[in-house]
Amino acid sequence: MWLGVYMFAVYWGSSFFTEQDASWHQVIIRDTSFTPSHIPLFYGAFPMYIIMGVSTFLYASTRLPLYNKGTSFPLLMAIAGPLMSLPNVGLNEWGHAFWFMEELFSAPLHWGFVVLAWAALFSGGIAVQVIARFSNLMDVQWNKQSRVILDNVV
Repeated sequence: MWLGVYMFAVYWGSSFFTEQDASWHQVIIRDTSFTPSHIPLFYGAFPMYIIMGVSTFLYASTRLPLYNKGTSFPLLMAIAGPLMSLPNVGLNEWGHAFWFMEELFSAPLHWGFVVLAWAALFSGGIAVQVIARFSNLMDVQWNKQSRVILDNVV
């Protein structure tokens, strides 16, 4: 459940509000760091998915047997990518204020946002881990296999 809510939060914050922000800047060019499109994005969506991501990681590493025995690289990277978008937003706003005023999406200030998109690729690795675990649980429940396979977590 935590993972689903987290993925929804990242999708919502990274698609709807970001597209609105991009449209705003293409029309208005650049005004201040506190534009109407930045307020729900910086103070609503980003904190929402950062809190949900950290909560998901803490829940998974303390409560789920699959992630309890070690750190899952796909889970860590799927959470670290959106988490690193907040420092990149700070760099982006600083850069637009003091260095590169024009709002070009291909500008070097926006290259850090690609990490957010790359982090989305790790959700496929999480899906593989979840499906493998679900398959083991179904084997124990429906095929009456030994519960030992539940302890053999890679």
